[in-house]
Amino acid sequence: MEQATDPELSSLKAEVSRLVNQMNELFIQKATLEKLIQKYNHEFYLAVGDLLLKVNQLRIEKLKDESIENPGKQQEYADAQKEYEEFDFQYKNNISQDIPHLSQENQKIMKSNFRKASLMCHPDSVADEFKDEASRLFNELKTAYDSNNESKVASLLEYLENNKFPKKSDTITDKDRLRFTVNHHRAEVQKLKQEIGLIKRSEIYQHIRSIGDWGVYFSHIKKQLEIELARFG
Repeated sequence: MEQATDPELSSLKAEVSRLVNQMNELFIQKATLEKLIQKYNHEFYLAVGDLLLKVNQLRIEKLKDESIENPGKQQEYADAQKEYEEFDFQYKNNISQDIPHLSQENQKIMKSNFRKASLMCHPDSVADEFKDEASRLFNELKTAYDSNNESKVASLLEYLENNKFPKKSDTITDKDRLRFTVNHHRAEVQKLKQEIGLIKRSEIYQHIRSIGDWGVYFSHIKKQLEIELARFG
């Protein structure tokens, strides 16, 4: 005689699975927004970073001379110097990154593979005894996605398809543990939603959204900087 299925247990397991899927979709959304900002910064520094450094260096030299004659400008000079050093660090960090260019079609394929793979190794979706290994693969997957390493994302997906982790919802039979897991996942969902909201309200994201063609925008900035540089000359 078959054992009767506990409706509450089945419901809790289904809720855990639903929340894991929701968390993963929100994670993908957050990662996509972060990647857009990363791409913009990389292309911005490549397009106009060197000119901006030159102009800022000349501005600082001018402020330095003015601060000698006018002590009231010493703080302005110190602030400008600090901003220059921070920009120089970001510039060197960005131009040193070798991020391959992918076609729109390849980007689409990589994102699809990333979505499938991330669901398979999301640390909150696997049985507890596999959580450390899943976290390692999850972080490796995110790094590969951020760096446009299409082949690495594909190979990780293949590995995960051939070495599937047991799902947490399939290994928990205690209803109290399932309720705790549901509450934990719901909190994670809210956290991800808040983080996505912060990114969308950020100054850099709003700035990116206001730009039409990046190439045209960068060309415009470049011309302005060249004019300013000529004035210093």
